[in-house]
Amino acid sequence: YTRLAAPATHRRSILFLKGDYWILRDCVETTGAHHYDLPFHFVADADPRIDTAAGGQAVRERPSDQPGLEIFAPTRLGGWRRENGWVSLCYGSRAPAPVLVFSTTGVGNQEFVTFLVPRAAQAPKAEVQELPARGGRAFDVQDGDTHDVLLLGPGCPMEAAEIVSDFEWTWMRGEPNSNTLTEFVLLGGTFLRFQGREIVRTAARCSYAVVRCLGEEVIVESDRPALQSTGASYSTL
Repeated sequence: YTRLAAPATHRRSILFLKGDYWILRDCVETTGAHHYDLPFHFVADADPRIDTAAGGQAVRERPSDQPGLEIFAPTRLGGWRRENGWVSLCYGSRAPAPVLVFSTTGVGNQEFVTFLVPRAAQAPKAEVQELPARGGRAFDVQDGDTHDVLLLGPGCPMEAAEIVSDFEWTWMRGEPNSNTLTEFVLLGGTFLRFQGREIVRTAARCSYAVVRCLGEEVIVESDRPALQSTGASYSTL
């Protein structure tokens, strides 16, 4: 978008948590004021609805007896609207299909975070809310008994929900029906502390680290073999 009167550069990152959901992170670098539309295209027979959620609005496509999808774009400004669009399944053919568009405006650099949460048939609704944070953004994801927290930062120390981290992505999961945290996904950083306890530390910046706590055993996967992780159980968020 450098052709605009107020040039803008857009970068999208996607984190796929296998078996769970997708997180889209759209970053726009600009000094100007812009209107933003984030369109999501559905198949022709889908019937997505705009629903009031705990953190604002959500899009829910929930057939009563089939798998569905829920989309969350937590923010203080903006909202969803439904439009009529088209979908093409083969060359030379098209059919009417719904498009759900998240719209907002902003001045200067912007960051949009969207959660795409697949739903099994008759599964309860998921909920996503933004949490207070210093130095970045934080989100709380409730899906049945699971409780996840996501922190997004610029690669400098940030703090939210008793978590201090300099990772660009910090994702943490709580064990169902328990007061422990059992899994961490960390991208682009060096340390993570929770409730004053150091969980992960590496001497040099690591691209990724996955920490899984299985009882008293801690399993660490990382591109930095020297990465350290301490303890297997942590208090609830």
